[in-house]
Parts: sequence; C-alpha cells; structure tokens
Amino acid sequence: TEEQWNSLQIESDNDEIIRSHLFFSDGEREFQKIGWYIEDGTLFITGSGEMTDYMHFADYGSTAPWNHRRDEIKKIVVEDGTTHIGSVAFGYCDHAEEIILPPSITSIGGGAFHTCTSITELRIPSGVRTLESAIVLCCYKLESIYIPKTVESINSWNFQYCWELKNVYFQGTEQEWKTIEGSEYVHNNLQSSEDVNKYYENNRHTWGEY
Repeated sequence: TEEQWNSLQIESDNDEIIRSHLFFSDGEREFQKIGWYIEDGTLFITGSGEMTDYMHFADYGSTAPWNHRRDEIKKIVVEDGTTHIGSVAFGYCDHAEEIILPPSITSIGGGAFHTCTSITELRIPSGVRTLESAIVLCCYKLESIYIPKTVESINSWNFQYCWELKNVYFQGTEQEWKTIEGSEYVHNNLQSSEDVNKYYENNRHTWGEY
C-alpha cells in the first residue's frame, strides 16, 4: 500500500526510484499513479489521479514523502492529470516561491499550502468547489489569490496571517462572490476589508489564463 511505501527510508541518492511513477494496491483503490521528484530546486508531481492526504508532523512539517527535503524546494509544479491535492501536501515548504497547479485539479485538501511563507501569488484551478480549512494559512508574503467562479464555499482559517494580501481576483461577478458560503470571519473579513482589493468578472484582463 502507499502507507507501507511511505514508511520506507529511502536515501537521497535513489533519485531514479523517486522519479518513477508509483503504483499501489490497497484494496480500496486498485492502483494509484502519482510520482514525484526534485530537480534544480523544483518539486514535480507527476502522473494521474488523487494525491494522498497527509498529516501535520511534529512542530513544523508533514508526513508527505518530500517533507525531509522541503528546504531544497524553491518551486512546486503539479503536472496535468492530478485531480486532488492532498491535505498538508505542500505545508511548510517555506522556501517555495511559486506553486503551479493544473486545470485537472478538482479538490484541494485542508492545509495544502499551510505556511508556504514565500509565495506571493496563488491561482486556484477552475473546477475546485471548496476551499477547505487552512488551505491558505500563514502565507505571510501572499499578495494575490485567484479564485474561480466554481468555488461555492470557503472554510475556516483561510487567509489568516496572510499579512501582505492585497488582491483577490474572483472569476465571477460581485453578486456571485457574495453568495459563497464560508465562515463568518473569513468571508466577511475579505468582503468588507478596505485593505484588500477585489476584482470581479468585469476585470477579465486580470485573470490571464483563466
């Protein structure tokens, strides 16, 4: 199973294994095809399907298999084909300055980008319906976030301690933004804050690839 694989101690000079696509049989999901490797400071997530949901570990870290090398990671690229970002998957990757997510993503687990303190921009892919709890928490340098109109709810602990947040780009209209369900603190804080600029559908040029 993937749990058994993750319990193995793999030394850092076994990059050929780490680069490979991994197949697991755990009785529930017959096979999972998600791989990863680090090259020139970039963490690549390859393959297709759902990533595993990970857990917080010790004071600062997660149970993700790349956690012990997170100080090497300057950029994160999830390749097209992955459909779910695991909980706390990239949590505490505090040297990563850029995170690129593909359009194939439809869900993101809680705490996925927790304490990614160096990113300045984050684009949530169209198709994601819920911002689970603490996806964007303690991202101290985050200035801009792009939220697709598919998002229907924003759960608690998002955007807290994002002290540099200045711009929220929402792919829908202002009226659609106001219908998004969320914790009273998170949603109302963003909606009423005079320190955060909010851009809606009529500012299409701000959405770039969206």
